[in-house]
Amino acid sequence: IGEIMHNWIFEGGHPLLAVDRGPSAYHVEQHHFRYLGEGETTWQVPSVYSTTDGVDRVLVQAVTEFSAAPGLVLNHGGQGFYRVRYAPELMEEVAERLPTLSAEEQFSIVDDTFASVLRGDVTSTQLLHLLPRLAHSDQPVVWSAMLRGLGELDRVVSSDLRPELQRFVRGLVSAKVDELGWDPRGDETDLDRQLRGMLLHALGHLGSHRETVEMARDVFERFSTSPDAIDAEVAAAAIALVAGHGDLDEFELFVDRYRGSVSPQDRNRYLRAAGAVPHEDAAHSMLEMLSRGTVRRQDATGVIARLLGHRDTGAASWRKLRDNWDEMLSYPPPQSLRRILDLVHFRSEPDVAADITQWVEANPIRGAELHMAQQLERLEVRVRFRERERELREIP
Repeated sequence: IGEIMHNWIFEGGHPLLAVDRGPSAYHVEQHHFRYLGEGETTWQVPSVYSTTDGVDRVLVQAVTEFSAAPGLVLNHGGQGFYRVRYAPELMEEVAERLPTLSAEEQFSIVDDTFASVLRGDVTSTQLLHLLPRLAHSDQPVVWSAMLRGLGELDRVVSSDLRPELQRFVRGLVSAKVDELGWDPRGDETDLDRQLRGMLLHALGHLGSHRETVEMARDVFERFSTSPDAIDAEVAAAAIALVAGHGDLDEFELFVDRYRGSVSPQDRNRYLRAAGAVPHEDAAHSMLEMLSRGTVRRQDATGVIARLLGHRDTGAASWRKLRDNWDEMLSYPPPQSLRRILDLVHFRSEPDVAADITQWVEANPIRGAELHMAQQLERLEVRVRFRERERELREIP
């Protein structure tokens, strides 16, 4: 027991169960899942599974075969601490059952599939074929997994294909957005409100839906004069969309709102919005605000991290940070300094990523060496992801 627990707790990575159909039984091979490379550890993995006959259990060793009815879905209930990768034929069967599974199981299947995309074992096309099966889900946790994968793909897809990905997103979320609308109903739950905000933002941001962005501007204007009249989730989505499609005028507006806000919630809201404006001059102004002391020190870490992770202005922000490294590192509190690299993995442009890796390795943040190494590993995963997606030729 002690050795088993030691392997579970202290060994890096976790199990991946690769499932295929053998001549007379299901065939499961266990792998040591890592995003880069593969370890050699195997575990004894207790797995609850479901089929068309019901629910059962199997203990998975390095290689395990077992007989069961059609429609196999491992990790029934979505509570197992392992990933699952199905052979293409079995994945199609899983996809057919997907709408009938629990939200936890749906989340696990989408999350596992995207993890395999990041690792390079599954193509993004396979993920995109899976997602429409869940377009009618009313569970934010399921949509969060779907939108995370789409958001990561949006960052690396070629400029030629990005309009096609935006079309895919619009087709995926529009029906649910139409069902929810912009205004909450009296019988709604907090999850309904959360989902509305999430999908409105996805439609306007990842889907680049012009009418949604225009509506967001109108909602923002109404929120500016009557904040209590707008649902909090809708207001957050509207502000994010105005910022994400904004220019220097919106940037100045958000900075003014930040300076004039009394409540910490509003200050944080408008500081984030100012940093999200897709204009290099806006990003540079944000960094200059740090040097002038017009941003609180406790907010500096988040400002730098979000600027580095920005899809459009992050590369320019990195160059500004690198060229003023010692000065920039003097702004955040020492105890949170390591967090400035939390979103650096989004800088997967090969030349930028190589520059980041070389600089950070030569200029480590004292006491944050392990965290920095982890962030550089996450960056390398995305660099490889970007390189593979260069082969993507069409969006389904």
